[in-house]
Amino acid sequence: RTLKTDENDQQTMMANIDIHEDYSLDLIEEEPIIIGGLREAYAAQCSYFQVAGGINKDIVRLIEKEFTAESVDFDLTQCPLVEDPHVMLPLIGALRHNTYFHSLKLTQCRGNQQILLMLANVVRFNSTLTRLVLHNITAPDSFIVFGDSLANNPNHSIQILDLANNK
Repeated sequence: RTLKTDENDQQTMMANIDIHEDYSLDLIEEEPIIIGGLREAYAAQCSYFQVAGGINKDIVRLIEKEFTAESVDFDLTQCPLVEDPHVMLPLIGALRHNTYFHSLKLTQCRGNQQILLMLANVVRFNSTLTRLVLHNITAPDSFIVFGDSLANNPNHSIQILDLANNK
């Protein structure tokens, strides 16, 4: 250490630290954040929902495919095991605050009320979605919660809401 006095007679400590190369860390280049951090949010949601086996690599590939295609429309129906809540809930949870996508589509999801309730949660907080397509979904009484979520989000941007053939 060196003790030195500056022009104002204030004492300042200056330290030189030598670190042996065995104790230094190499900087790891991080992967770029894509689609508004969706991949990272999905990983966090997998941890939150305690998904057995962790992150579903097929979903990560789908996210990266959407990024490569530069699409702002996300078709959740393309997800593997679309009717399995253990697969879908982390992904839908990650979409809650995502600002990249402007359109979500989900078709042919039968008998899974949890997935629709989670989508209602997305609508309750999201302000960038402009189009929502939910076709052929069997989830009795869930659409009431979905409507309440829309009503309770004065900042939603939904312009097109397609609810064809639902039960």
